[in-house]
Amino acid sequence: MVMQQATIVDTLDIRIGRGRDLGYYVELRLGDREFPDGALDPALVAAVAEASPDEAGARLFAGFTADERVRMAWNLAAALAPRRRIRLRIDDDAPGLHALPWEALRDASPGASEREPAADRDTPFSRLVPWSLALPPAVDERPLRILSAVAAPGDLDVYRLPPIDREAEAHALAGVMALAPAGLVHHDALPGPCTLAALEAALERGYHVLHLVAHGVARRDGQLAIFLERDDGSVDRVDDSSFAAMLERLGSGLRLVVLMVCSSALRSPGDASVGLAPRVLAAGVPAVLAMQDLMPVDTGRAFTRALYSELWSTGEVDRAANRARATLLTSRLRGSAVPVLYSALASNQLFTRDPAAQSPIAQSTAQSPIAQSPIAQSTAQSPIAQSPIAQSPIAQSPIAQPRPAPPAIQTASPWQAIGGPFREVTAIRGRDGCVELFALASNKTLHVRRQQQPGGPWGPWEPPEPLVASVHVTLDARGQVALFALDPGGQVWIRRRVAAGEWARWVRFGTDAAQLTAACHATGQLMALIVGRDGLMYTCTEDHPGGPWGEWAGDWENDDETHLQIALVRDARGRFTVFSLHADHTLWGSHEAEDDFGEWEQIGEELHRFTVAADLQGRLFLAGIAQDRSLRTRTQRSVGGPWTPWRHHELDLLDVHVAPLRDTIVVHTIDGDGAAHWLGPDTWAPLGGPACTSILALEGRKGELIRLALDHAGTLHERRDLL
Repeated sequence: MVMQQATIVDTLDIRIGRGRDLGYYVELRLGDREFPDGALDPALVAAVAEASPDEAGARLFAGFTADERVRMAWNLAAALAPRRRIRLRIDDDAPGLHALPWEALRDASPGASEREPAADRDTPFSRLVPWSLALPPAVDERPLRILSAVAAPGDLDVYRLPPIDREAEAHALAGVMALAPAGLVHHDALPGPCTLAALEAALERGYHVLHLVAHGVARRDGQLAIFLERDDGSVDRVDDSSFAAMLERLGSGLRLVVLMVCSSALRSPGDASVGLAPRVLAAGVPAVLAMQDLMPVDTGRAFTRALYSELWSTGEVDRAANRARATLLTSRLRGSAVPVLYSALASNQLFTRDPAAQSPIAQSTAQSPIAQSPIAQSTAQSPIAQSPIAQSPIAQSPIAQPRPAPPAIQTASPWQAIGGPFREVTAIRGRDGCVELFALASNKTLHVRRQQQPGGPWGPWEPPEPLVASVHVTLDARGQVALFALDPGGQVWIRRRVAAGEWARWVRFGTDAAQLTAACHATGQLMALIVGRDGLMYTCTEDHPGGPWGEWAGDWENDDETHLQIALVRDARGRFTVFSLHADHTLWGSHEAEDDFGEWEQIGEELHRFTVAADLQGRLFLAGIAQDRSLRTRTQRSVGGPWTPWRHHELDLLDVHVAPLRDTIVVHTIDGDGAAHWLGPDTWAPLGGPACTSILALEGRKGELIRLALDHAGTLHERRDLL
């Protein structure tokens, strides 16, 4: 397993504390961008406490965003940085807020996708801990040393607690640890009985992670009793201060303590410093994963397995915790919001990437099982591998240089036919993680297909929509799929996905259009851009997110050209850039200023078509097919900044597509013979499959690269590669 690169760029920091009027203030900051302060009603604590477990998250979100300033900041942050780390800091002067189930936050307002930030891979969630000590760096030594311990006293029935099966728990933990890549982890299991002294003696050998399974009982004063064992196997009620004192004496370099101990995340409602988790943090451990309620045995095992499986892949504790919560939700196991991550770790990176993953991708690919497979060997010996494409100057071009190379393929699937015949296809991944396909047939019918679950198989094709000439899809401020369409008469329509198998009704809001594109503004409003039947460009924007559409505006300066192709892209500043390919094959761009678009700037010439995408830093990347069917590429040096010079690559292409993948941009092409290629670490890598006419790619929820291509007969083919 090659460790995945982090894909989070910005961090949304949320701080809540006691205000002057006995209420609470709310501060939100996205990177260097600070939003206006908001307020939180103190009555929220009681309101959430009265809600059922299923309703608490929705009620908490509604109360948290009741202040319009907070709601607008939350929506703007989501629009500016769909992939963002969320860190919640609650000041100690607001102890009552610590008890709220922030990990259950859920937007259940009408039309919302009901996303839970703490269970979304794109928004790793943690509770930020102020840290006065020097923050330790991510662990770079190998192996990562992990100690697990299971406390299973024999007289738990005296305390009316269910027994703990030490053998079953140890077996489950050993199975999880065995899934780690070779050389990454050294795991030791503490043999019973699990006494405080035995635990201390074992930890003195030096470990990075402690994983403890035990019963815990909270007292009315907020302190916790951990049910460890005595030498004779009976219960030893160890208070949280004694347990924390043991860790503080060690100075052993623990970076993470996982407490599969019921109520171990609880704090005193009168003093936020009282409780097991805050005391472990005060003892010098920078990250603690604890439970804020009772955790059923089956739920705990499922969470543990998913937690470490993701941790081996990314090294990020918050991302791993989110993935584990999502697993519980998918499995319909209660308690997904019980685990709480308190952390002071920078970027929540527990350990650095494996050295093998930092080496050139060509090496990691060559060492992977796929490189030794007959398919890889035959590809390496094929004429394509020795073609001028592989030896061309493109290997040294800025396609590869300004950005990290695409990840190596670890598992490749064959191409599979999944529908058709179609004349064009597009796809998008919703914020629920499911990818949706939108395919147009020659008879002007639209066909839609959706994954049954993130990373899973496709569901059935939905009943076709008639009289659709072209489509464009984007995500709105809530992460819902917004489908724009032109009918054969040039009418402009929109509808939104409201549930897995349900769309809102079609709404017409424009007419006389020949081309269409759209995107979501940083303010959360959708904007549509069309080329009218008169050849001029017009824009229309929602009055407010999800609201009615305003009037069409067409006051573009010097708009007297014929637009062959248009595109609308948003950068990291939250501003749009409009691109237009004119009839004389020159490419022009106009950047959004404060309240309008600026003057047109010529960006390229002699182009037949182009494709553009923004990377995770918000820089734009352009690729175009010239009139001689060669490839031309250029990228912004910085967000909104100047462009690099165009690079010219002597290739014979039918199609090119660029798309963001983690922290890079991937380039896919179809050459004159219909062969599909993508940009590898230092060459164009062939993808095999049938001869095709067009291709596109996007990243799936589980990190897989999904490729879609149409062959000459219009059959749609799919290939998924795990990177």
